[in-house]
Parts: sequence; structure tokens; C-alpha cells
Amino acid sequence: PRLVMVALRDIATAQASAGRPVEALAAAEIIPDAVKRLEALAAIAAIQAKKNDLEGAQETAQLLLDGLVEIDDSLKRVSLASGTLSILTQAGKTKIAERELDKIREMARAEEDPTHRSAALRHLASALAESGKPDQALAILKDLPDVSERTPVLVSAAAAQARAGHAEQAILTAQTIKAVRYRAVVLTRIA
Repeated sequence: PRLVMVALRDIATAQASAGRPVEALAAAEIIPDAVKRLEALAAIAAIQAKKNDLEGAQETAQLLLDGLVEIDDSLKRVSLASGTLSILTQAGKTKIAERELDKIREMARAEEDPTHRSAALRHLASALAESGKPDQALAILKDLPDVSERTPVLVSAAAAQARAGHAEQAILTAQTIKAVRYRAVVLTRIA
């Protein structure tokens, strides 16, 4: 069964990459495992957004969000939902993105296990940075005690600042990355 689900997910993403979203969604729809199905929808939405099919990406992201009720693992829900924020923002659905952001923030802060809470907040912060809100992403860092949890957020925030034309801020953010190899990569991308 696991290989079948992986194959269906691969078929779905291949169909989306080939510009056949209807077939991609049909392949994803028959994946029996909710997590794998929603992961496939996340991949399809990302491909659609990359291909500038923002309406399709938003519709696929909404299918993903609607399916979150099928997943018991709250950390997985946060991870999947966070991935939709940049798609919704790109598609101009800022009100929907803000509403989902509030839900994700609530889920992340409700995590009882400190390790899961940190991971959930990292997903949220990275999604904020990728959605063009690096300042909000950086504000979440105070809630992430582990340096390794901070690195992906700092990388995403610096990249978002650079894309927005704020090179000086991006450099300052990148310089706070403790891991030298990541800091060097980010600084190179900014330059």
C-alpha cells in the first residue's frame, strides 16, 4: 500500500508538472492515506503557483486546507497549512491567508510538547517569511530556543528581505545565522 501511495503521489506531481492539473488532482484524490494525499495536494499547489496558475494553486490549496480535519497529528497540520500561506498570498487571497495564519498560529502555540511547539513555530515563521512577511517571521524567533530551529527561519527571512529590495536588512539578518555554511550561502544569494 505504501508504494502505491508514493506512486500515486509521484503521478500526481508529474501530471501537475506537465500542465495537467485535472489529472494531477484526480491522481491525488485516490490516495487513501490522508497525509500522503494532502502532501500531494501541497506539491500540486506549489507546482501550479510556480507555473503562474495562481487561481488553480489557490483552489488546490483550499482543497488541502479543507482536508486538514482528516489528520490527527497537529504538527503535520501546521506544516501542511503553513505551506499554503505563500500560495494564498501570491493569489491575492490575503484575507483567506490572514485567517489561515491565525489558525496556524493558534495550533502552533497550543502544542503542549515543547519540541513540537518549536517545530510548529518554525513552520509558521518560515511560511511568514516566504509570504513576504519577514518581520513577523523574525518576531517568532524569540519563541524558538534552539539555534538549529532558527536557521531555516533566518534563511527564509533574509531571502524575503532581499526579494523585497531590502538588501541591507537581508545582510543584517543573514549575519545572525550561526551556521557558517548557511550564512555564506545566503550572503552569496543576496549579493
